[in-house]
Amino acid sequence: MSSARERRELRDRRARRDPGRRRGPWYLLTGLILGLAFGLLFSLRISPVQYVDTAPEVLRQADKDQYRILVALAYQANGDLGRASERLANLHDPAPEAPLAELAQRLVADNQNIETARALAQLASALVQPAGASTQSTPGNAVTTAAATAVVGTPYSTLENAQAIQTATPQPSPTLPAPTVAPRITVTPTLSTPFVLIDRQPVCDPSVEDGLIQVTVQDAAGHPLPGIRITAAWQSGEESFYTGLTPMISPGYADFGMTEGYTYLVTAGEGGEQASGLTTGECTASDGSRRLSGWKLIFALP
Repeated sequence: MSSARERRELRDRRARRDPGRRRGPWYLLTGLILGLAFGLLFSLRISPVQYVDTAPEVLRQADKDQYRILVALAYQANGDLGRASERLANLHDPAPEAPLAELAQRLVADNQNIETARALAQLASALVQPAGASTQSTPGNAVTTAAATAVVGTPYSTLENAQAIQTATPQPSPTLPAPTVAPRITVTPTLSTPFVLIDRQPVCDPSVEDGLIQVTVQDAAGHPLPGIRITAAWQSGEESFYTGLTPMISPGYADFGMTEGYTYLVTAGEGGEQASGLTTGECTASDGSRRLSGWKLIFALP
């Protein structure tokens, strides 16, 4: 009996001398959790990782949109389509014109910077231009497609007066070496020429959205013009939209949905011929379905 009592007393004395044996491994788990929490706090808040000179393709979507805007504005300034294409290639988009057009549409829908949307639309339109359509000719003037897309809102530029180029031959700034600045190409014959309505047709097509006004704008040679402001006005309001936001259809295409019961007036550019009395009503399509009619309008330079 005494030996058993002595063994119990010996165990009690050992336990009192080494209390850590009775705590178990839980204090190790608590330390691990605290260490992980501090590590996350330090890496996310105190000293987060900062990426420098990263590739455009790994940017967040918002930053990719800003990159596309910068490329479009640079193209608008210098008309260098090859360089713009190389810059967009860094994003590794399968079809680089599609994100440009989609971003331009979002800017217009959100009533944000319209000039930026026009620059995006012009670059998207230039990317889908056929290779053989690089040169357009008019009597007495040679006009390139790059020139038509490089000038904002050709033929009606909305640049400030201080920025407008008045001469047919660009002159380099005396303070900058001429080889370092690509000259802006100016299409002087079209700056003040109004568009005329050359075709107006009602549409009752099952493949087209109900009540849609489809507008195409082109130059005197029949080539589509992107970045042209179209104005649709009705009894109680007015809305502007631009060609070139859907380059997959045509660089000179834009559309607008009518509301039944209203009469619309559509103008291309500023001071041009108006397409008036545009309304929508029921019609019978070729497949026998009942639809709301629309219109197809073509505006061109005289």
